[in-house]
Amino acid sequence: MLKIKRLQSDQADFQQQLEALLAWDAVSDKSVVSIVDEILAAVKQGGDAALVEYTNRFDGRNVKSIAES
Repeated sequence: MLKIKRLQSDQADFQQQLEALLAWDAVSDKSVVSIVDEILAAVKQGGDAALVEYTNRFDGRNVKSIAES
């Protein structure tokens, strides 16, 4: 289950909490970045066909076009 962090702008440490949430380097690893780079390259090259492929792969769908997704 996804845990959503809620911030309140009137908290004394709001800015620190926000910066921690936005610090991609602190939560990412090389394998995630590699997969994201692969997906972006495939979509740039293959367009909608690549989007359909990844929709089916990651979302467990069986669509044949973007219109179905």
